[in-house]
Amino acid sequence: GTKLVTANGSSKIQIWKTATGSLDIELDMPDDLAVEKVAYSPDGSKIAVANAAHPSGLFIYLIDTKTGRVVHTLTVAEKLASLTDMIFNETGDVLYSATDADNGVAIWNVNTGKVIGKFSLGQKPISLAYLAKNNQLAVAIENGSVSVRNALNGQYLREIANYTGSVNVKKIDYNKKNQLLFGMNHDNSLYVRTELNLDEQTVAQLKLQDSEKTFEWADFSLRGD
Repeated sequence: GTKLVTANGSSKIQIWKTATGSLDIELDMPDDLAVEKVAYSPDGSKIAVANAAHPSGLFIYLIDTKTGRVVHTLTVAEKLASLTDMIFNETGDVLYSATDADNGVAIWNVNTGKVIGKFSLGQKPISLAYLAKNNQLAVAIENGSVSVRNALNGQYLREIANYTGSVNVKKIDYNKKNQLLFGMNHDNSLYVRTELNLDEQTVAQLKLQDSEKTFEWADFSLRGD
């Protein structure tokens, strides 16, 4: 991409030009709320910015990256709550948000700022992964399982039970080329699983061996291999 968005836990958001390393836009969060998470839309036209837990509530601000203007304010929860993850769909017109407020996931229309779907999981959702080819949204749950949903309406498709072993999941993501679901747990194990309709199997389990470090996430090449 040509731009990079950063936030350091304060109320400041910076958008940088990657070609020069220079600061393009610096924004202030409304009401001086601290930033918790940020996400770029696929076309780079918007960023979604969520505030850290605050008594006034949990909000996602959709910001135009050219003007720095807040286009929509999404009210995720009207109480103290934390956003665990958020992700855009492939075209950037839908945003998915996961929160501990109701252990649920909301589906937002980015153009209108309105909720178009919502579902609860019973346990805290930790991480989201989107696969456009299958119209799938995978939701990693606190207990290590993954709930696979229809990305259009949140309809339940299936559950991959105990996906990351007996240790709680930390992060999941899809490899877009080969339709592999990657998952990492808090024991520094990386799991790789095929995601072709109902024909699923774990094809690899990698243990990141370093007793001195806790790995946050591993990424894969853009080629998908």
